[in-house]
Amino acid sequence: MDDDLQEVLRMLSQQKKDTPQDLSLEQQRSAFEEGGLAMPLPDEPHDIVSVSLGDIPCMKITPKAATAGKAILYFHGGGYVVGSSLSHRHLMARIAIDAGVTLWSVDYRLAPEHAFPASVDDGLAAFSGLCRIENLSPADIVVAGDSAGGGLAMSLILALRDAGDALPAGSVLLSPWLDLTASTKSYVSRASSDPMLTKEQLLYFAGLYQGSSQAAGPSLSPIHSDLAGLPQLYVQVGDKEILLDDSHLIATRALGHGVSARIDVYPDMFHVFQYFWPMLPQAREAIKRLGGEIQRMLLK
Repeated sequence: MDDDLQEVLRMLSQQKKDTPQDLSLEQQRSAFEEGGLAMPLPDEPHDIVSVSLGDIPCMKITPKAATAGKAILYFHGGGYVVGSSLSHRHLMARIAIDAGVTLWSVDYRLAPEHAFPASVDDGLAAFSGLCRIENLSPADIVVAGDSAGGGLAMSLILALRDAGDALPAGSVLLSPWLDLTASTKSYVSRASSDPMLTKEQLLYFAGLYQGSSQAAGPSLSPIHSDLAGLPQLYVQVGDKEILLDDSHLIATRALGHGVSARIDVYPDMFHVFQYFWPMLPQAREAIKRLGGEIQRMLLK
């Protein structure tokens, strides 16, 4: 294991150990955002502006010479409770540049102030607004997200399918959280190796997010959904994380429903390791691969 990876793992493990359990949500949100803002942005030329898609606040990241008429609609992670476009802008900028496509990040409403289905409603409104305002067809868009944002991306696509609406070109998920019941095997088998997440933490977030809904329902936990008719899917996940089986199962079940699905499992990597691309060459390589997959989906 190289020195950079060891240092990041030490940092994450110490942070996991030292984080007080009685921090308020506002303190957690502030700390998460400050951590993201401390990350450097890519050196390559790009523009970042605050915009809206209809009534939904977003961040628009446009690389130099971005492919015209194509877009990524991105949902940040944070357990549906913390996180924002600001906390994830360095990651999203790297993805947009490596894909050569303008990325729109959705600042969906967070729980517990806005429980399910508020975030899905915001995602649907943003998707519709992107098509209307930018004059794009759904096939010009790839929907993407990390962690809870990956779950939200899948919930959005399932909602579009169930409504009989046109679907995006595909979905790209980074360590998606797809089982709010935390019942897949890796929640136990990877508990000792995951430097970031615990089952208890995720169940706490799930309780805040689900409101009066059932966490096992397919709208909240897409891992339990009928995946027939979905667009192509690409997933990246780390071998050390408790969400490993969420990724394995969504890819396997998608293939079983006739959906084109691919998954890359990265040895020694942890939850949304791509977030640490300024430090980790493995993360930079993974995002380059992800960018290529987005280009393939949009330009097929």
